[in-house]
Amino acid sequence: MLTPLKVLMVEDSEDDALLLIRTLNKSGYQTEAERVQTAEDMTLALSRQPWDIILCDYNLPGFSGLDAIGILKKSNLDIPLIVVSGTIGEETALDCIHRGASDYIMKGNLTRLGLAVQRELEKKAMRVRQKQDEEALRQSEEKFKTIANYTVDWESWFGPDGKYLWVNPAVERITGYSADEVLAMPDFISVIIAEEDRGSFLQHFQKALTGTRGENFEIQYFHKNGAKLWLSVSWQPVFDAYDNFLGIRTSGRNISAVKKAEEEHRNLEKQLFEAQKMEAMGTLAGGIAHDFNNILSGIMGYAELAGHQKDEVIRRQNIQQILNAAERARNLVKQILSFSRHVEPDKKPTDLQTVVQEAMRLLRATIPKTIEMRQELADQPFVIHADYTQMHQVIMNICTNAAHVMGEKGGILSVRLARKNLSAGRASELHLKPGDYVRLSISDTGEGIDPAIIGRIFDPFFTTKKVGEGTGLGLSVVYGIVKNHDGIVQAASKPGQGATFHIYLPCLTGQKAEAESSEAEQIPGGSERILFVDDEEELVELAHNMLTGLGYSVTTCTDSAEALKIFQADSGQFDVIITDMTMPRLSGSELAQQIIKLRPHQPIILCTGYSSYINAEKAARLGIKAFLLKPVTRRKLAEAVRKAIDENDGGSSSR
Repeated sequence: MLTPLKVLMVEDSEDDALLLIRTLNKSGYQTEAERVQTAEDMTLALSRQPWDIILCDYNLPGFSGLDAIGILKKSNLDIPLIVVSGTIGEETALDCIHRGASDYIMKGNLTRLGLAVQRELEKKAMRVRQKQDEEALRQSEEKFKTIANYTVDWESWFGPDGKYLWVNPAVERITGYSADEVLAMPDFISVIIAEEDRGSFLQHFQKALTGTRGENFEIQYFHKNGAKLWLSVSWQPVFDAYDNFLGIRTSGRNISAVKKAEEEHRNLEKQLFEAQKMEAMGTLAGGIAHDFNNILSGIMGYAELAGHQKDEVIRRQNIQQILNAAERARNLVKQILSFSRHVEPDKKPTDLQTVVQEAMRLLRATIPKTIEMRQELADQPFVIHADYTQMHQVIMNICTNAAHVMGEKGGILSVRLARKNLSAGRASELHLKPGDYVRLSISDTGEGIDPAIIGRIFDPFFTTKKVGEGTGLGLSVVYGIVKNHDGIVQAASKPGQGATFHIYLPCLTGQKAEAESSEAEQIPGGSERILFVDDEEELVELAHNMLTGLGYSVTTCTDSAEALKIFQADSGQFDVIITDMTMPRLSGSELAQQIIKLRPHQPIILCTGYSSYINAEKAARLGIKAFLLKPVTRRKLAEAVRKAIDENDGGSSSR
């Protein structure tokens, strides 16, 4: 099928014109041509109708090809003009090209005329499409700017070089700077962004300038009035129809109010969380007091028996009972401290059965006697990798919640432990990994949980209790602890038929729970020199007797400032220093820091009954070799001393 072609011929020879038409027709065109010979006729022809191409002789009577090129330029029409002549040289042909001609063809060799016309028509079509795309882009820009001028967000357009091209009026409401001020400041963005976010923003911005679409991000910036605010930023790369990168459009929204609300919500959560802990402590206060009184009764009773007992074997047994009671008291204090403040979990192989037994014993003294407590355990341990105190808290939270539901009416509270091997299919249903698990099940015979709310019971602050009866954090704490132990907690219930909580925790197959050192094991001693510092004289005397009994040479001090002077007098005289944390004038950590400045590798052991300012991790960062929680047994103290000294000198002094 022939391609229609409208040709304007600037040619004085009719024969040459016919030759050109025949050549074009042979090249696949259906040629419609008009021949003109003068400038006036060419101007008139250009105004009368659109032309696909102009074929122009160079030499005409009183008229030249250069004149024709000039007329075409004045018309502002985009029509390819090919000079077809046989009487000009190469320099003249190049001059025509430079003036605006599209090509030059010799009349004696018209074989490439068809290809030349085809190429120029394709180039013209491409120019037309480009102009159309540019116009569409211009209209899109105008539409975008019109919309952006009325939006509440700060809209901007940056060129491919990263410089501002345009910004909408909303920038003044968000930053305090007018659009004109912004455009007059090339580094405006860098100026207003808070220093801590500047690096992050520049990284995002440089990525955007590569044409990459990025995720939204948030930065802090300074308003013109000095206020520090929050901005949410998004960007979109802009390309033309040929994938040429034109720049980026950005959108910024002031989210300071949202951030403030989030901060207030976090503070409220923290306050309510602390309130729940205090509530739980109040609930358990009676049981704790009961336990402490039992422990103290045991200590006092066995101490009296030991004081009057003449049989050495029985006397030692009485003393061991005193130590056992003291250990129970220490564990109880640890549970209270862990429950009343946030501590990092101390995960280690733990027998969950032991935790259950301890928790149930404490609960028995807390919940109404109308509630029957049942345990379905086993002869073998259920070892998991867990924090003992947090597992204790999980059991206490669920059981006290169940006891509250049953109330004075009473009922049955059951705790069961079982091993479960989860197949790939079952594990997938529970969102767990396949393998061996310990399942802890806690059931009650209360009213049950309404199906409409069972999906929300683990949400923070969700509660069905009346005002003053609880904050609704107990089960959310359970959920958080179990999740942190790579487990899952599920609730099953039917109204009027009680509720059951199933907790799945990964089982440590073939491992045993960590146990204290056997009393039969020899307690390590030595002959090194020790400086012991504590403001409690009774503890100083006790430590002196313990350590000298193990063979050490001990210097004691009840004043931390005085202890520092003793060390400064001869910094190499002590192999290890043991100091209390909470002391007047100079705390244990401050004393340790002063000593380490004088002797960087000095072994130091820090002891504390309770401190919110120091823990094992912080102590290690200060260079302290060991961190012990009071009360400290003779064995634990001896092992810590021996380890600190041996790690410092390779153990050459141990005996």
